Amino acid sequence: MVKASTLATLTKLAKAATKGGTDLTALIEAASVAVAAANALLKEAKPILDNVDTEAVAEMAKATMQTAAQGAGKAGKAAKGAAKGAADSAADTVSGIFTKLGEAKDGIFEDLAKTKSEKELKNAIKTARQTVLENATTTITVSDLAKAKEKAGESAIGPISDMPGCFVIATYKKMDFDKDLTDYIGIYVGRADNAAEGVDLAMSRDGDADVYADVKYKQNVHIYVFNCMPADLDERYLALMQTFTDERLYA
Repeated sequence: MVKASTLATLTKLAKAATKGGTDLTALIEAASVAVAAANALLKEAKPILDNVDTEAVAEMAKATMQTAAQGAGKAGKAAKGAAKGAADSAADTVSGIFTKLGEAKDGIFEDLAKTKSEKELKNAIKTARQTVLENATTTITVSDLAKAKEKAGESAIGPISDMPGCFVIATYKKMDFDKDLTDYIGIYVGRADNAAEGVDLAMSRDGDADVYADVKYKQNVHIYVFNCMPADLDERYLALMQTFTDERLYA
């Protein structure tokens, strides 16, 4: 499990992005964490910040992604190396991943600091989150999931794979159906050896109370699943937590 102190630090950093960004240093730090973590999730995806408006910031983004990619590579190696040691606990593994991703974050901190623009920093966080959600293995609304299950029958394989994976459950305003996936009003990050069962549990009475309430009262809830190998669960989960931690995160 991810240490509480780690998540507390991430939450503190991310608050700058949701409270007007009055503390520019904290906002830069929050952007660094989000971009580095998103890059770790999207090793094969296009650079996260390609959509920034100005040419100067776009050039900065390319350098940023190169630095973050190097750090993400180190994180992956660290995770695999730690997994080989029989004495290493899951917590120690995650702690090691966080340390290595921290190196990537530190590497892009200076690049993001050069912008000195609150708008550009917030855009970096927003674009990182948007790109991660767009690259989910499976995306489906809760209402469509229920319909698919009813049609297929309980014994049939549903639209969400039973492979291991992490998942994001995001609640949007009822009439929000645009392409901006980051304007959710609440979000939950989970993981499970069986992604389909993990999603079902999170939405149940025995799962997360906020998610359960959103589903029970038929809110506009979307599910994003990121399937992976069992050995990658900790790394993916931590990267998702780093990407989406702010005051809207259900914890």
